[in-house]
Amino acid sequence: MTLSNIERTALSTLICRAVESESKNSNLHDPMAVRILETLLSSSSQEDKKWILKWKKRYESFWSDDRRQGIERVYKFDQISREYISQNNNCHVVNFC
Repeated sequence: MTLSNIERTALSTLICRAVESESKNSNLHDPMAVRILETLLSSSSQEDKKWILKWKKRYESFWSDDRRQGIERVYKFDQISREYISQNNNCHVVNFC
């Protein structure tokens, strides 16, 4: 599998979500994000695997701006999703991860 820049941008939120889920004292618990990231790592090209691991390491750095911005993006995405679902009772949620 070879990821485009657009796919990499989308995956950056997943990577941050998985890292945050595995962090101690985190309010975010998403074992599916962790599982999906592990699956991606096992099926990625060497170049993509290197990119994923680089960003995983950046998000693991507790005081990094990348981590702070990534977490903000994760929580904002969750907030928007919850609001939409609460206002659209008959909607269907499809997760393409």
